[in-house]
Amino acid sequence: MTPPTALILLAFLLALTVGALAAAVVAGLRRKRRLHIALVVIAVCGLVITIAQAYSVGSLYDLEATGATHRIHRFFARLSTLFLVAPAALGVATLRNPSVRPWHRRLAFVSLALLGAATVSGVTMMVLASPLPS
Repeated sequence: MTPPTALILLAFLLALTVGALAAAVVAGLRRKRRLHIALVVIAVCGLVITIAQAYSVGSLYDLEATGATHRIHRFFARLSTLFLVAPAALGVATLRNPSVRPWHRRLAFVSLALLGAATVSGVTMMVLASPLPS
């Protein structure tokens, strides 16, 4: 796949994932539990596919040349991925114990902030990166 085509696919996948996450947040805030859970599952699946595509695209670009931006993105990407476990676990706990809901909400928003930082740093990195010679 050519670098521009790979980037277009990555941007499309990223937009779908962000859309699913936004819809999951709205459904959660409106206490539409079944819809919220379905959208979270869709968003996580989208995130997995987007990350796989990002690795594929990354092999076509000189990411090391972006310096600190690459290191910052890797930090936020790893941290945000690991941090998804906490709101997921508390989401399951909320099904059994509704008093956990405020903590689930707080950790979900922290997780979203970390995902936002990973997204912004990743987009910045791709803007700064140059395609590798073929």
